[in-house]
Order: sequence, then C-alpha cells, then structure tokens
Amino acid sequence: MWGVGADDELTKQTRDWKEAVDIGAQDGSLDARSSVDGFNQWPANDALFRSDTEKYFKNMESLSRSLCQALALGLGEDANYFDGLFDKHTSYLRINHYPPCPNPVASDFPLRSPNAETEGYLAINRHTDAGVLTVLRQKDSEPHSLQVFISNDIDKDHESRDGQWITVRPEPRAFTINIADMMQVYSNDRYVAPLHRVLANRDNVRYSAPFFLNPPYAADVEPLSTLGKPVYDKLNWGQYRRRRFEGDFADVGKEVQIADYRN
Repeated sequence: MWGVGADDELTKQTRDWKEAVDIGAQDGSLDARSSVDGFNQWPANDALFRSDTEKYFKNMESLSRSLCQALALGLGEDANYFDGLFDKHTSYLRINHYPPCPNPVASDFPLRSPNAETEGYLAINRHTDAGVLTVLRQKDSEPHSLQVFISNDIDKDHESRDGQWITVRPEPRAFTINIADMMQVYSNDRYVAPLHRVLANRDNVRYSAPFFLNPPYAADVEPLSTLGKPVYDKLNWGQYRRRRFEGDFADVGKEVQIADYRN
C-alpha cells in the first residue's frame, strides 16, 4: 500500500534495515487505485509534504523521459521510441530512512545473505531494480552505503555470479542512475541492470530518495526486434511486478529474477 511508513520489507528473504514511505502512480495518476500497488496515503494535515512530493515526482518523471530518449538513441531508435512507457506508467517515489544499526555487516561481505544473528545486517540485500530505470538522489556526504556488484555474469542468477562489490561515492549535486530489469530486456542485454545492495551503518543515519520508472501494468516487454536474436521471452510487466511485490513483503521462496525469463 503506497504512502505507508514501512519497516517490514524483505529482500532475498531477509528483512531490510530501513523505513520507507512510497508514493506511486497508478495508470499515470497519483490519485488512482490499482489491485497491484493499492493507492497513495498522504500524511494528515501536511499539505506541504504532498505538494513538494508531487512536484518532485513530476520533475523525476520529466528527467526519466529525457533519459529514455537518450537510451533509445543509443539503441539506434528514434528518441521518442519509449514515449509509450509514460502514458499509463506505474512509477513510484520512495523516501528511505536508514537508522543506525547495532550490528552491520562489513563492506566486503560476500555475495550471499548474511545470518543476522551471527554476521550482522544489510540495510537492503542484493537485488536489481524491477522496472525501466531508477533515478536516485542521495547525500554526497558520509555514510556511503550503496554498493554495486561488478560482474560479467549477467546471465546467471544472483547466487552464482563472480565479481566484487564496489562502494558508490556520489558526486555532489548529481543523481545516480540505474538501468532496471525491463530496460535490460528491451535492450536485449545492451543495457544491464546492476546488482546492488545498501550497507547498514553502526553510527550514522542515512536518507535517500529513489524514483523508479515503471511501465504501464498492461505492457508486454520483449527485446527490440532490431537487436538480433532475442535473449528473453516476452513478459508482462504487471505480472512481473506482482511477483516481485509478493517477494518484498512475504517469504514466498526463491525471489523472481529477470534471468528466469532468459530463453
């Protein structure tokens, strides 16, 4: 349910060390409802929060449109190729609060889920973003908690990749941009969704605000026909989104990955 401050989200069946408020669009509207993501719940008696959030959401939507135009040109298409993604998009803005953690894992913790009781906690376990792309706003000051796994094994699931974790140090007054799963499919692996995680910190609070650009629920996603033999089968975004959502808030076994749709 959008708009709720939650601290019970799971990633890779481990509980995240964070709280979050989500504000999302249903069929392109911040006032609509859906059976997948519910509806927005705004804080009572806080008109400034709502107006500022709506303004920021629209700015991120505009920036995402520009980024998609650049990505389309990079794939040899017209700049407006991805414009249809914005007609009834299901994007959302997440406002993250990462409180101090008494037992965080070390920054060089390997590519697996930690045992919280004996090894410590991650703020968010390893994952790729599900939608088209992510525009992340984060402070350039400490703590630097976002890590990206550098690997060439994109055809393998998250448990089997070889590589190393690199800590992302944001540039002042700049956004961090992530390719997400649906753009990886559209591009037939020309653009790759990075596997990433967020470290917990023993002493310092951290805030971040990622904007997740997501397609319409009805969108069927498949590689562009101009990019050679398809690496992925066609998939429906609404179904994929629902399966990821179920894995975020309940332990339903192996979390769905885009590698599951490779043909």
